[in-house]
Amino acid sequence: MGMGDIVVMTDHGSGEGSRPLLKAAVEILTGTLPVSIDARHFMTGGYGRAVAARGTVRLIVPSEDLVATPDVLVVYEIPPVERWRFETFQRTLRSSGSTCWGADVDAWRAATDKHQTVARFRRDGIAHMETIALCCPDRASALDAFTREHVQADPQAPCNESLGAVSTTVAVDDFPPEFAQLAISATRSLGLPFGGVDLAIENGGVIFEVNVHPVIDVPGGLETVAIPLIQAHLSPSDQTLANMR
Repeated sequence: MGMGDIVVMTDHGSGEGSRPLLKAAVEILTGTLPVSIDARHFMTGGYGRAVAARGTVRLIVPSEDLVATPDVLVVYEIPPVERWRFETFQRTLRSSGSTCWGADVDAWRAATDKHQTVARFRRDGIAHMETIALCCPDRASALDAFTREHVQADPQAPCNESLGAVSTTVAVDDFPPEFAQLAISATRSLGLPFGGVDLAIENGGVIFEVNVHPVIDVPGGLETVAIPLIQAHLSPSDQTLANMR
């Protein structure tokens, strides 16, 4: 492996299934499979090494006899609880100038920490749902918060794609432009170039959250998310991508 590689880096311990779709998207667009690397090698405590050099980064995993110097690095499916362990690697990426949309530590923190999310939305005037952010609450506090803000009629129904909820895909041209702009503005408010935006259209539109890595192992995920995401990496632009489900 050497210069010219496209690397897809995900946490191979995650079960969300993004990696096969991202690899397929690279193959569809370029005719070749990407190099697949486990992000855990480059988390705190991992044995991978990243060396910034002349607009790219050299990735070394001695245990797998792997060395790659990618032109493009796609980072995806890093679980929220593990993101703090990935920050040193992200800073190396950012200093290298590599083509990678996953190098902004501050943006990831703003999207992952709901206190920061709400603060950013208030700062930028982003309409958002009333939010209660709890950190290590006791059982009574958690139950009280759930009771006061929970709006789902059937509390047992899956409310997230990772838990089995099913999305209905809407063509871009059929989606009201004001809601599309709201999603883009929310994504930019957090500093992300790409995000999975949860919003409601009631009351003129409000944001719930922006996911750094929305689940894409769903019907249509390859065509509507994975391929456009890889295309954007291959042809960088200033445009923000927002995946609305």
